Amino acid sequence: MQRTNPSSRDRSPKFWGVVEGFYGRPWTCEQRSELCDWMGNSGLNSYLYSPKDDTKHRLYWYAPYTRAEARDLARLIEQCQRHGLRFIYGLAPGFRADFTQQVMERHLRRKIDQLVSLGCRSFALLFDDIPPEGSVENLKRYGSWAGAHITWTHSVRERLLATHPEVQLLFCPTPYCGAMSGAVRKNEYLLEVGECLSADVEVFWTGRDIVSERITVPEIRELANVIRRRPVLWDNLYANDYDLRRLYLGPYAGRDLALRSEVRGILINPNCEYRANFAPFRAFAGYVNARRSWDSRADHRRALEEWLPSFEDRAGASPTVDELEFLTDCLHLPYSCGAGAKGFVEDAASLLLATGTKRATLRRRFDRVGDLLVRWQSRITELEDRDFSYTLYRFVWELKEEVDLLQRFLKWQEQPGRSRSPFRSLFHQPGTYRGGLAAQLQRLLKADPDGSFKVAKRPSGLRS
Repeated sequence: MQRTNPSSRDRSPKFWGVVEGFYGRPWTCEQRSELCDWMGNSGLNSYLYSPKDDTKHRLYWYAPYTRAEARDLARLIEQCQRHGLRFIYGLAPGFRADFTQQVMERHLRRKIDQLVSLGCRSFALLFDDIPPEGSVENLKRYGSWAGAHITWTHSVRERLLATHPEVQLLFCPTPYCGAMSGAVRKNEYLLEVGECLSADVEVFWTGRDIVSERITVPEIRELANVIRRRPVLWDNLYANDYDLRRLYLGPYAGRDLALRSEVRGILINPNCEYRANFAPFRAFAGYVNARRSWDSRADHRRALEEWLPSFEDRAGASPTVDELEFLTDCLHLPYSCGAGAKGFVEDAASLLLATGTKRATLRRRFDRVGDLLVRWQSRITELEDRDFSYTLYRFVWELKEEVDLLQRFLKWQEQPGRSRSPFRSLFHQPGTYRGGLAAQLQRLLKADPDGSFKVAKRPSGLRS
């Protein structure tokens, strides 16, 4: 396969924005409209439409949108354009690729033509989360799985450029992070992308991992040398679709300002729960718009100050910024709790083993912070904004339940040792608490801090 000559068109501006790219219920038309308005006023410029469970994006990607669906998409495209945003339609043709070359290209033409007729001028072909190798027929026809993806991408590119030279095209490789590719300098798929994919097609990357705690300049430079272009980061820092028991409200962290110069842009893929994303969106915009310096924690606190009105209850009262910051410390980031939550856990662990004066000191501090966390649950139930209340409710409820159990256990510990019976909680019964099949399966393997797993010493759920 010959390398396609680079296009002479300008590759600016970069891509700074949001990707609706998670698994689960897609956002509503009203939510996307609100997002467009916010992004347009926040210095961001790109929105990528690729909700995994829009079946016509992925599962049945080749099916055209109905008249009503097309009308909603056209309205969204127009809203993006009105707010100065680049609307990018993501299509995942690799998920169902068992077509002949003729059928495959006919499906691609039909789908792309429909989106063009709705006003779309930027597209992303996404080959993520699919088997890493193609069918025998495809391997014979294209030489490699990367070759198939590149050929399909070039087919779309040529059709688009023939009538709309202003279009932009992005590409997500099947190995889209370091954990999948191994050593990027030796990955045959990525090497073929660098050698053969047209230079005017942007390439997505998520970092060392699917959800990367940190993304550094050296690792991005190494990748850029292989794919022969600077990548667009698909940043899953706030994504929670892989663990819907968690919510991420912490600061945008683990990315230095210098990273902005090494990439073609960053699109954040946030929490599935749209209403929970105000602070993450605002923190990311602060990173994008920062000048010579940037303080992640201070920027996050400013975002919380703007977010406070959403937490007004029916009596007109709102929490303080410190109280809201503590909540976001508890619902923080994938790899860490915030400082307040970390201190609370450390106090709890020490308190369970402490005695005498030390225990009394720890107990007062634990009760003060624990009561604050429990109050958050009642505060969420009293929010004036009911939709926002329901968005946060189950996450705050789970925190409250764990604190309640610890408080009950501490009271039990303080009873005279000889007279107390084994500790039980009426509200945390076997089976109803930490129960269900998923919990039983989780207890079979023990996770170590280095990410390795081993069989638990006494796996529960197994009969002896």
